[in-house]
Amino acid sequence: MRRLLGIIGALGLCLTARAEVKLFENNRWQGPIVISQNAELDEWYAAQNLADWCERVTGQRPEIFGESPNKKTPDVGVFVGRTLAALAGKISAPTGQGDTAIRATIEGRVFLLGNNPGATRIAVGRFCEQHLGITFVLPDIKGADWMPLKEVALPTPDTFQPKFNWRSIGGFRSGPTQDWCYLIGYGQAPQCGHSLYAAFSKKYTDDDPTLLADLGNGRVTESNFEFTPNPNLGHPGAAKIGAEYTLHFLEKNPSEFCAPLGVNDTTDFDRSSKSEGWYRERPVRTDYLINFLNRVAQEKWRPDDSAPHAIGTLAYLHTQRAPSIAANPDIFPFICADRMAYANRDFAMADAENLIAWKKSGVKHLGIYDYWHGTNQCVPRINFTAQALSIKTAADIGVSAWTAEMGRPWVVDAPKAWLGAKLLIDPSADAEGLLNQWFEAAYGPAAKSMREAYRVIEGAWSRAAINGGANQWLRHYVDEKGTWVLGDSEVALINQHLAEVSRALAKATSTPRLANQQWRAEQFKLNWEVVLSFREVVRARQRIAKTPDEAMACLQGLIAAEQKCKALQESYNLAWGAVGDSMNWMSFIPTDPRAAWLEIIGKNPGPSSEVSKLVRLDTTGLSVLIDFYQQHAASVATMSRPQDFTAFNQDWHVKLAGNQFSDINYHEGLLQVNNDSGTLTYKAAVKPGEIINLSVKLAQPSGATRLGLKFTGGEQSLKRSVQYGEQSTSVIMIAPKGSTEVEFEIVFTDNINLISLQASRLDPKANP
Repeated sequence: MRRLLGIIGALGLCLTARAEVKLFENNRWQGPIVISQNAELDEWYAAQNLADWCERVTGQRPEIFGESPNKKTPDVGVFVGRTLAALAGKISAPTGQGDTAIRATIEGRVFLLGNNPGATRIAVGRFCEQHLGITFVLPDIKGADWMPLKEVALPTPDTFQPKFNWRSIGGFRSGPTQDWCYLIGYGQAPQCGHSLYAAFSKKYTDDDPTLLADLGNGRVTESNFEFTPNPNLGHPGAAKIGAEYTLHFLEKNPSEFCAPLGVNDTTDFDRSSKSEGWYRERPVRTDYLINFLNRVAQEKWRPDDSAPHAIGTLAYLHTQRAPSIAANPDIFPFICADRMAYANRDFAMADAENLIAWKKSGVKHLGIYDYWHGTNQCVPRINFTAQALSIKTAADIGVSAWTAEMGRPWVVDAPKAWLGAKLLIDPSADAEGLLNQWFEAAYGPAAKSMREAYRVIEGAWSRAAINGGANQWLRHYVDEKGTWVLGDSEVALINQHLAEVSRALAKATSTPRLANQQWRAEQFKLNWEVVLSFREVVRARQRIAKTPDEAMACLQGLIAAEQKCKALQESYNLAWGAVGDSMNWMSFIPTDPRAAWLEIIGKNPGPSSEVSKLVRLDTTGLSVLIDFYQQHAASVATMSRPQDFTAFNQDWHVKLAGNQFSDINYHEGLLQVNNDSGTLTYKAAVKPGEIINLSVKLAQPSGATRLGLKFTGGEQSLKRSVQYGEQSTSVIMIAPKGSTEVEFEIVFTDNINLISLQASRLDPKANP
């Protein structure tokens, strides 16, 4: 009996000792991070990421142990991904589509495992959040908030089965942004994007032009890039082409759930697709699309494997309304809408009714395609309440996937993305409680004041949504008028809250956490300075002048305002643009009064000498001033115009893919370059101080992508380029000190048809 009690006692001590095993104590990790010797790339990233955060929180980096049958498996450690130990212990993630994951603890071993390698990265994020106490506020090491730990015990179990099987946001690329997205719970969304142009490639349309759209003036000549008119989906051979594309895509990308067959980014359809009515003030062509996709689904589109697949598509603009015909269950539609407009009750109700109708159409899966853009709005675009309501509504209806475009300055938009991640996992979670957690981690002692600043912004956007009506679409996107979403009193109130943020952070005791909180606050304040500066630009553009002196004052004021805004914008981009998106608000749809003001100035006998000085300063509207100055200047030298094919070839160097020079010709006033890609270049002598202008005009928007100027001869070369996608554009620079030569460059990625191409120089010292 005494022996039996001794055995039981010894066993109890053993169990107690095992229960007290810690992953980290006495300033060392008790076991390594274990990955398979054949780990997937995402599993490797997950292990490295986990090691990084363990080191930051404890000060010591755990070893990463490569598992193999010839090595003894550690008794204590964190096993990441599909390891032999997980297989032996029969540890697996819950079955289900999209992302699922599990955290299991068996004695001293902790298993972090997803049903796919990306989901394993999510499991690592949940371990860091729930067990290491990290709040991933925004991308970047300094974007996270945590307290140092001296001990790390074994974690409790966790099962990750989100309400939305698929959850993703735009900008999900490699590097810190992708790491952050996985860490807070996002995964990869099914493929559904604009892709009919890719399916109906030239190899089909060259053989049969009737596959191209007829818009009423004959068939279009091309349909091979994202913005071209949608192909003729009613063509007898269209479904087979769609099925071949789908099959090839899934065979090439076996891990993808969907092949994309979304409509192109256009409202142009073949004229045979008659409108089926109206929805949100647009013609409806949903049945036309679903008829095509139903026929695709009847063809051979699935690979010869046992994996489940679907045909992804977009319910976008003319195809947004639910179909009136039954849809094949294998079609996976993503319903496009800007659901920040859920602040408008009529909009929210119409969207919910449409989602229900799509659900009843027969599709097995239903997705949301939303627009959480921030970068392309000239004031912070926030509406947490509308965001939470739209997610809960979609969950109640049975939507299983959510993806959102999100161009973003992270310091402004991170709470939007973070809240979205948590609600897409559990739509019943307390949104305000989650936001309190984020703001407390992000700004510490200044959390309350910063949260109040966001409330003011949210109230302004709620008002804008209510005023936008039931049929609104991406209000104030790439639009300078968005600056007036905020009234002057709201701007003053936000300034007041930000001043309180600065005072609260200045009074707090200095700690590493506080340093990061101050770093975020400074980033936000610089972003806000750009907002206020751009507001003054818009205000300056709205001024009215009646006399030449008033017009000159307005012009000077506008140039000064734009220069200040541009400098602040460049400062922000230089400091914070590496992780998030850069700001380029000067490209927004402008109200440009320069031409009207110059017309008033020009009524004086001869232009004011001040205009020639402004030409040197004005880099935003310089082409307008150049046009004015060239009309009055005595010295304008034209370097080259494509007046005829022979003269063009003498001046310009043309480099095309494969050097197919025969694809260049000149007739009917157009210089035609018929090749997939290439570069046109021209070199000329230049003097310091000369204003150099390269401008092009096209017969129609084309695949030309960049115009560039490069100056050489000085201590270092200087280059400037502009992206190109319009019918006409220009790039203008002043030749820097020491420069002796300028090189012009036009880079294109598709056929281009030039109406005119002019490289000119202007000596600003010339006497008008």
